[in-house]
Amino acid sequence: MKPITKIIAILLSLGLFIWISSIYKVNALLWQLGLLALSSFLIVVRYGIKKLWIELKLFLPFTLSMLIIYLLIGALGFEIPMKLTGNSAIVSWLLYGLNRCLLFISTLLFFQFALSFITLEDVISLPFRIHSKKYLLLGRALFNHAVNSLENLEMHLHIIPEYQVVKLKPKQYLALKLQLTYSILCLLIRESRLKGEMIDNRIKHCFK
Repeated sequence: MKPITKIIAILLSLGLFIWISSIYKVNALLWQLGLLALSSFLIVVRYGIKKLWIELKLFLPFTLSMLIIYLLIGALGFEIPMKLTGNSAIVSWLLYGLNRCLLFISTLLFFQFALSFITLEDVISLPFRIHSKKYLLLGRALFNHAVNSLENLEMHLHIIPEYQVVKLKPKQYLALKLQLTYSILCLLIRESRLKGEMIDNRIKHCFK
């Protein structure tokens, strides 16, 4: 398959997934569970069960925070944007938030699976100017770097004495995952600057 054909097919599959999960069936809990199961299965096939477990542990703090916020909104008596259930506002907001959390996780997993098939060679072979392709090259490089650094970053965080216990308390576990998320963001900011400069330097000396 030609690189441009493959990239178009991948982009179309991403667009279809987003349309189903974020528009067509955004409030259908069974659909969101099904899409999450599909994305999880694809990640396991592509990378293995260990990779899926690492990803889910990374997403846990953020999704829990989202659910807590939705519960607080319901407890404060705010009206639900749309009628999801005939029960109380808290239950309605919980279902509303649960759908969004499942959507968030399944979308990230599916994107990771789909984008893993796009190689640097595919991007370079696209019929665009190199100055347009450099952003795709940088994005691909950062994506791979983040995926490959997750386990190593978590290992270094466990060196902190607070986390060197047999079993972490819920508060410690949540703090650890939030710090891991923050570490990934800091890593990507630094790497985007360094790799961006390297790509610009190679373009300057290797392309007219």
